[in-house]
This record gives sequence, structure tokens and C-alpha cells, in this order.
Amino acid sequence: MASKKLNAGLINDDTKPINHKNNNSYTGECISISKIKENIERKISNNKKYYCLFEVKEHCMAISVNFDKYNKPIYNFFEPNEGIITTNDEGKFIKILERVLNNFNKEGKAYKNDLDEPVVYVQEIESKSGSNNRITPSKVNLKDVQHHIKKTLIKDKAKLDLSENYKLQLTRHDLEKNIIKGVIYGFNHNIKITSKDMNIDRMVTIINKNIAKISVKTNALLINSNYELEKNTFSKKVIKLKNILKKSYNKNPADSFIHTTKNTMTKIRIPLETAI
Repeated sequence: MASKKLNAGLINDDTKPINHKNNNSYTGECISISKIKENIERKISNNKKYYCLFEVKEHCMAISVNFDKYNKPIYNFFEPNEGIITTNDEGKFIKILERVLNNFNKEGKAYKNDLDEPVVYVQEIESKSGSNNRITPSKVNLKDVQHHIKKTLIKDKAKLDLSENYKLQLTRHDLEKNIIKGVIYGFNHNIKITSKDMNIDRMVTIINKNIAKISVKTNALLINSNYELEKNTFSKKVIKLKNILKKSYNKNPADSFIHTTKNTMTKIRIPLETAI
């Protein structure tokens, strides 16, 4: 796939290549995160923006520090595989950089200094004043963003904070049926929840608005297509059917067949004479 070229407001002469001497000035060196912090603070103290490429072996990321309308620094870190992290907190930003470098170091992808300490190869980019070129972001597919969020939450088995100390953990993301499944923790038993709304933020908001109305006897909930929280009666029927079938369970495979209830992967053997 051809790389996208971005004119990022960092060039003077549109008629020359981006790496032409009349345009960006690159200075590269392997330095520690603490040195990056010093360089950023030096720029900020002079009321200048900071841009650099943040490289480890076979992978390149980027840092930009600019100013908001109140002239306070905004710290941005771009990871092409994950997205952009933005914060106004310098301490938090530096910790993010340290965590990123440590992760790459564990994978053997960090560069090392003479003391065998992990460092990153940094190429600072000098912003050229008077340039009219600006970044034109490519269009973002929000469904892809939500898909990535859900996939990561399920993989990491993360528990999302709800109101009143309850927790939500996603367990399944079914793209074909367009539903999300999860479990709410914090009641005297776990409550299964299915959502036809694929937006995680909205799902959490709906649960929080109705958390006080949820009965302790509830076993399963559903967020319907109208963004309303209700009891999942289908789930209750499936559980009841499974209990009935289990009572008529026959251990002799020759007299039974496999019966799979709709929307569940549980396979139950039932006697042939009871089958419809």
C-alpha cells in the first residue's frame, strides 16, 4: 500500500520535495525519554512548538506539542497502529512515552546507549513559519473505531466502571448479528447483558441511567434498538428450556440425538421419544 503523504505545515516551498534542504530540517539522535522531556520544555519555554519522529527498530511514531487557545501546551503522541493520545498533563505524557519505550524494549526493538539502557531515535522537525500547508486528516470510519475499542476491551478482559461501584465486562462482539454481550458485576450475582447498540459510551450511559431500577433478581438484560434497557426474556426462556431438557437427559447416545437451541452453542442430548 502506498504511503499517504501529509503536508503538515512544516514546509516552506511546495515545489520542492518534503526532504529538500529548503524545507524541513531533521536532526536525529538516540536519546532517553528524560532528554525528550528536556527538549520539549526548552521549546515550550521559548513559546515554540515541538515536533519529532519517535523511532524504535522497524517502527516509527511521532510527537507534537502545540498550544491551545489559552496558550497552554497540548501533548500529542501518534502510534500508527493504535491512534493518537492527547493530554494537557506533561507528567502523564512522559509516563506514556516511558511505558511505550519499555514495551518495545521487552520485545527487543529499542535502541541501546553505551550503558545498555533503552533509548529512542528522535528526529526533531523544525516548523517553518509562513507555511500555508496544513494536515488534512483522512476520514475516520467510526464503526471501525468502535470495533477496535470493543476488540481491545474483550482481549484485555477490562472491567469498565459503572455508577455505584458496579462494573461492566464485555465478553463477546458479534459483527454478524450486530450485538455486544457482557456481564455486570456488583450485584449479589452476575447479570448478563446483551446490547443491540454497538456504541460503548452510549451502552455505559444507558446502564448508568437505569442502574437503580435493576432488580437483584434479574438474570439478564437487553439494550434494545430504541436504546432502552429491559429484561432479556429470550435468555430466560433459553435457560428454562435447557433445564427441562436436562431433566430428560439420556446417557445412552444410541437413543439420543444432539439438539442445539437457537442462539446458544450448548448442545444437549435428549431422548428420541421426547423429540418433536
